[in-house]
Amino acid sequence: MEDNKVLDIVDIVDIEVEEKAEQKEVAKQDPEVKQYSMQPNELGKIKSVHFGFQNNLFGLFMVLGNDRYSVPSQYSYNPSYNGPEGTSKYMENMVKATETLLRTAKVSSVEFLLNMAVMVSFKEDQITGFRILTEVL
Repeated sequence: MEDNKVLDIVDIVDIEVEEKAEQKEVAKQDPEVKQYSMQPNELGKIKSVHFGFQNNLFGLFMVLGNDRYSVPSQYSYNPSYNGPEGTSKYMENMVKATETLLRTAKVSSVEFLLNMAVMVSFKEDQITGFRILTEVL
C-alpha cells in the first residue's frame, strides 16, 4: 500500500445521529446558532490510542481530531462472534490494518501513534477514512 493512500476504516463508531439532527433543527430555527460543518479533508492528530479490549471488541481504538472536532476510529472485531466464517477473517483484517498503520507511521508500537498528524476525510459530516501525514514524519 502506498504511504499516501487513505486507509479504510474497518469499523467506525457512528456519531449520534439523533443529536446531530436535533442540532440541525435548532440551527434552522435560530439563525444565531452556528454549527461547524466538516470540510471534506480536515487536519488533525491522533488524540488518544488504545490497543486491547473496549466493550466487547478487541483491536486498535483511536480518537482523531483537533480543537474543533473529535471522532472515534477503530480497527476491531468481536472475538465472541459465532458466524459461519468465525472470527478469523475479521481478526486478520484488524491485524493487517493495524500493521499497515504502524508501517506507514514508521513506528513499532501503537503508543507512538499518539499526537501523530493525520488528514481525516469526511463525507456529509461522517468520517470516511484518514491517513498519516507522512510528509511531516
